[in-house]
Amino acid sequence: IRDSINAEYMGTSGKFKKFREMKNDYYAVLGINRDASLEEIKKAFRKNALKYHPEKNPTQQQESKKIFESVAEAFEVLSDSKTRAIFDQYGEDGLKHGGTGDFGIAGGYKFSGDPEAVFQRFFGVESPFEQIGDFSAMQGTEHQFFSKEGARDKDPPQCPLEQIVLECSLEELHQGAFKVVPFELQIKDEGGNVVKTETKQLNVQLTKGMTSGTTIMFEKAGKQQAGWINGNVLIKVAEKPHPVYRREKDDLLTTFDITLEQALTGFPCEVSTLDGRKLNIFVNEIVHPKYVKRIEGEGMPTANGSGNGSLLIDFNTTFPKYLTAEQQREIKRVLNAKQ
Repeated sequence: IRDSINAEYMGTSGKFKKFREMKNDYYAVLGINRDASLEEIKKAFRKNALKYHPEKNPTQQQESKKIFESVAEAFEVLSDSKTRAIFDQYGEDGLKHGGTGDFGIAGGYKFSGDPEAVFQRFFGVESPFEQIGDFSAMQGTEHQFFSKEGARDKDPPQCPLEQIVLECSLEELHQGAFKVVPFELQIKDEGGNVVKTETKQLNVQLTKGMTSGTTIMFEKAGKQQAGWINGNVLIKVAEKPHPVYRREKDDLLTTFDITLEQALTGFPCEVSTLDGRKLNIFVNEIVHPKYVKRIEGEGMPTANGSGNGSLLIDFNTTFPKYLTAEQQREIKRVLNAKQ
């Protein structure tokens, strides 16, 4: 940034503030922090470009022109992810001498020298003053500026959605869990070229009873490209197959193998729940092919928190492969006996 603007006052009305010891700090020129987002950079440029444009300051054009040019250069550097990354790491000298390594710019960065072109590209019109009219009629308010036809800052496009499938165990969906989801984040320049790839992570809280197919949106946490709004990340919950249970809405289903003797005479069975408890159940009914044992309150938590679904147990009965004649006669005798 040009030293001539470092410490000069512009007028006595207080409209222009003193640029104290900015030296070569583009962030200071725009009045933003070094961790500012692209939206914050645009907002700062909009404010300063309107405030210091020479045509808005007809009695102080020479002074305002210097600052206006510095504001345009700062925006040109910080709104591009590649030049911003070089500036952050090596400062203005490193930027203008080409950077180093993977972040190099052949011949170094050089400001286009045309702040009006930067201004016009930003506001989306070739001749903003013809669209707006006399700056002196604006009474110093950005609101009036943006209410004029054709002079609005066009909304930038948004980077594509990133979709991630998060596989979860049935136990995690039953009890709730905290999951850390890593993903590769690509950062691109204005031309769509990848300048950096980072490993990021998202923190996902699974609530009790969450169902497979549930989606969780992380806004502006995804893909990045200079001049674009950061993309969103969509996490989609996928339930992994369980070795014991099947899920149907809020109910849990499982199958037990039993013998014909057990099906006819009753039997105890032990069930391991998803939260580690043991249920001792005695089945004293005759188990026919459509029989299902229902245990209320031992299923999945309901989404509204009102309780749990049911545990449903069906049975696979194993029949003997062979019966002797005597066994057959005895079975007939028992089944045909008067109750």
